[in-house]
Amino acid sequence: MELLRWNNPIFLVGSILVGFAVLIVFVAAIIRKGRVAFLMLPMALWFIFWLPWWDRRLDRAYSWFSDNYGIPSDSYFIYLSLEYGIAVIVCLLPLMLIFKKDKHDAPSAINALPDTTIVATFATANEANLAAQFLRTGDLLVTVEGDDGGGAFAGLSFSDGFKLRVPSDQAEIALEMLTPSEPTEFDEMES
Repeated sequence: MELLRWNNPIFLVGSILVGFAVLIVFVAAIIRKGRVAFLMLPMALWFIFWLPWWDRRLDRAYSWFSDNYGIPSDSYFIYLSLEYGIAVIVCLLPLMLIFKKDKHDAPSAINALPDTTIVATFATANEANLAAQFLRTGDLLVTVEGDDGGGAFAGLSFSDGFKLRVPSDQAEIALEMLTPSEPTEFDEMES
């Protein structure tokens, strides 16, 4: 039990070293997990500043309660509960990092898309999807943009229509594919 005494240099230095190790892990967790890594900071500070004086604080609290009340009273046990409660909370907070997903450095979908141009607008989602499928047969990258209100109002359109977006360098090809060609004259004699 002498190892856990506050005046034992091994306990004092060990506690401070564990605190600095937690700070190093904290810096690595900030990079990997983001702001949620700040949950580790109370643990590091607890190991560096609070834990080395744990036994000293308990001795002083015990002697204070003994001197004032003759025997350790309920107040001393409340104090002990608070000390242990703080220790448990501070040590459990970093465990919440386990359940947090890593932050991703991938660019957002908006920034990842190439420069696009609207090549057509349709009144319904079905028309837009048919035209998009037609453009995809020509190996064009097509995005349908629009909102149909979840289909709540069948036959009614409260949106601005459905837009077809293609990369700007493919816009001419898409417009050419979507432009209706002139129908040929039907000649009854040739058929």
